Amino acid sequence: MQHEPLDNHCFRCERQLDHNRAAKPHPWRIAGFLILMALPFLRCPASDIENVGNPLEEEFLTYNLLRCTDSHCDSENSSTTSSGPPVFYIYTVNSVVTGNLGPRATSTGACQTMQTTNFASLTCTNHLAVLSYSGDALDTAPGNHGVPTGRVLTSVSGVTVAPDWNTYLNGPLTNSLQAASVIGTTPTPFYWTGTLTGGGFDGTYNCSAHSVGTGAAFGSQGAITTTAATHIRFAVNQPCDGSTNSAYLMCVCWN
Repeated sequence: MQHEPLDNHCFRCERQLDHNRAAKPHPWRIAGFLILMALPFLRCPASDIENVGNPLEEEFLTYNLLRCTDSHCDSENSSTTSSGPPVFYIYTVNSVVTGNLGPRATSTGACQTMQTTNFASLTCTNHLAVLSYSGDALDTAPGNHGVPTGRVLTSVSGVTVAPDWNTYLNGPLTNSLQAASVIGTTPTPFYWTGTLTGGGFDGTYNCSAHSVGTGAAFGSQGAITTTAATHIRFAVNQPCDGSTNSAYLMCVCWN
């Protein structure tokens, strides 16, 4: 028996395969066409999954589009719609308040209103008053409220106050709040804290858990003029009506 040359045999096979493909599209090709039509409605960026020039481009594209319809891909894409690069600000406004700043929820709400009203361009999604409460001191704020521990704390204008939250609580600061242009010394160089050096709750001077705004209670205050560790508890035994030393409400926010 005379056998057909191998080269001719392969050439004929390839032509037959080409004919079969043209006559009966591969299921991957059909699926690829259908999903390509749906591409504008999917959450997967085509630029991340194309494989231009690959002879199996359609199969590759179809596989990745199917992969990108699951929850894993959704979570990857959702990260691109975050509120911008990480930020961590300390801020206040040129208005003094009494020591009656209310419970944590009230003081946090005041800080959120202050930010959205006066610093609307900030990309903050979380807010906290620089106040300590019994069982909710500033040194526990990372665990209690998600305050970031590894971010640089800056003024709204971007000047560094402290390299991280722990340094802010313990000092020394990189720049005083005044030098960082957080706020000026007029009408006061002080802000309410109810906080010990290091971030603990000041159980002695706290304006009765920040619930009294009269001279019947006394609080502790931080100072905007110093970088020393005592900056957060610079003045103590201050009447909570602010008659001796009026004070600001200081806030932090982050995303």
